[in-house]
Amino acid sequence: MSIQGAPILKNLLGKENNKKTIFDKLSQSVKITGKTTGNSVDAAGSQKQKLDVFSIQSELMEYLDPTAGLSEEEKKEYEEKIIQKLRSGKKLTAEEMNYLRAKNPQLYVQAARVQAMRENLKNQLENCKSKEEVEKVYGNFTSMISKDDPMKEALMAAYDDELKEFKKTDKYQALPEKEEDAKKENGADSGDSYQYSYQKEATDLKEAAAGDSV
Repeated sequence: MSIQGAPILKNLLGKENNKKTIFDKLSQSVKITGKTTGNSVDAAGSQKQKLDVFSIQSELMEYLDPTAGLSEEEKKEYEEKIIQKLRSGKKLTAEEMNYLRAKNPQLYVQAARVQAMRENLKNQLENCKSKEEVEKVYGNFTSMISKDDPMKEALMAAYDDELKEFKKTDKYQALPEKEEDAKKENGADSGDSYQYSYQKEATDLKEAAAGDSV
């Protein structure tokens, strides 16, 4: 970056002209950290460096927080919108996921699971060879939702939304109606494609779990 370009970027990254930018805040943290230099650092100095790293991380999280500068009531409204979006089955943005990770770690874990399961369904749907198989795959996923799952509503909504989006694609429209039609077109038994994929995934998960327990 040129010296002349730095002030421009600095102003762009500043939230407001009358407030410190992220560069100002990080520069201050780095200056503090720079005081504990030398070939050997004692225990107090090491602890000081850890605190300085935490300070830098805190400054970054504050800068990236979309609710920074909002009132407590506005922050609650923002989080409630995320929760409602999650319950309705819609994908959360990276900004919304980062907010949950920083402000509501417990909900973040659940939201990340819903997003991952939705992505898994999407991948399976894209491998289907017929519209009939699409319905089977969707049915298999929804049937695996436990009635005791705290996120069952969000999972069901996410699966419904993903199926709805997939059915809008040209790929879905081009699929034959029945599995038998797909077999005739491909000259091979493609009806077991999902079952094989699902069984392989289950086997991989078991092997991974066995490896973690060793």
